[in-house]
Amino acid sequence: MNWPNTQDNLTSLRLFKAWDASWDAELRQSAWIELRKFVRRQNVKVLYGTLISCNETADDMDWLYVKELMMFIGREHVMALAIGNEVELLHTQKNISDKCVNDIFEGGYFYTKVMHRANDLAAMPGFSDVKLTTVMGGFILGGEPFVNTREARVLDFFTKINADFGRRWAWSFNTRPGRRGSIRIL
Repeated sequence: MNWPNTQDNLTSLRLFKAWDASWDAELRQSAWIELRKFVRRQNVKVLYGTLISCNETADDMDWLYVKELMMFIGREHVMALAIGNEVELLHTQKNISDKCVNDIFEGGYFYTKVMHRANDLAAMPGFSDVKLTTVMGGFILGGEPFVNTREARVLDFFTKINADFGRRWAWSFNTRPGRRGSIRIL
């Protein structure tokens, strides 16, 4: 399979969600089998994503699915594990409580979950060296060098993570060219 409009092989895949508890459970095994066939046939590396939100039960259930899928597809097809997506923007979401906003960064929830996920990987044979990341957006660039407010202590988070993981940590950013018109897509 090639990237659209190119002759280049598809070699990587970003998977935001391994499965969702609200989806038909009877379809999970067949969906995963087809995904595994595709990944192995194309020799794809997968960037797995796992949820960080204000719902610890949902976050932990999501992580269980991700771990299971990673083992099912195999270590040789893991690019990295992305723990959270634009967590620095949680405070901007509707219906987010002040408690959640405080817990994510100030209360250490996000950092603690990253450490738990890393420890879980260490306990999985062959997965202890999987690269770790979180995917952040442009909002984090609102500080020197990163935003560091009560709602989004990104600089503090990255300082701790860098000390803990060094080169095992991969820096990942969502970019949205053209969204505000300052970057033009040619």
